[in-house]
Amino acid sequence: MDNIKKAAIAAGAVAGGIIGGTVSLAGKMTKTEVVEELGDGITDSAIMTGELVGEALSGAADLVAGGLRKDHDMISEGGKELKHAAKTTLTNALNNIKVIGRSGAGIVGGMVRGDKQEVARGLKNLGKMAAIGLVTVGVVKASQDDRGKTAKREMQDAENEKE
Repeated sequence: MDNIKKAAIAAGAVAGGIIGGTVSLAGKMTKTEVVEELGDGITDSAIMTGELVGEALSGAADLVAGGLRKDHDMISEGGKELKHAAKTTLTNALNNIKVIGRSGAGIVGGMVRGDKQEVARGLKNLGKMAAIGLVTVGVVKASQDDRGKTAKREMQDAENEKE
């Protein structure tokens, strides 16, 4: 059922390329960095949506086909794909919640300290995530904030601070 997975990834890449690429190009042409970043985020998130949908559909198809054929290996493979898609979705959602929390904390902290740049950065990050989520049906791949840190790197930094 890899064809299902490949088709969904391709559909996500095409949709992301068309929508995200157009937005990113508009940002480049107008020299508006936030619009360019928004386009890149849409592209990445649309590809991720295709990957997740493809993996889930492929896993479900393997489960059904394996059940009909009484093929335990196919059933097992389908279950693994579904579990992986669910785990990836959950991990991504948790990462996004952390990015949203950090952005919100940055807004509040900036307001308390009178730091307009910090407030603007937090609002910009929240706005990008909301716009990307709207276009990509809620699947947002938070790639980086204005400081150039990936969401994964921010999580590592936060865990290191705890130690």
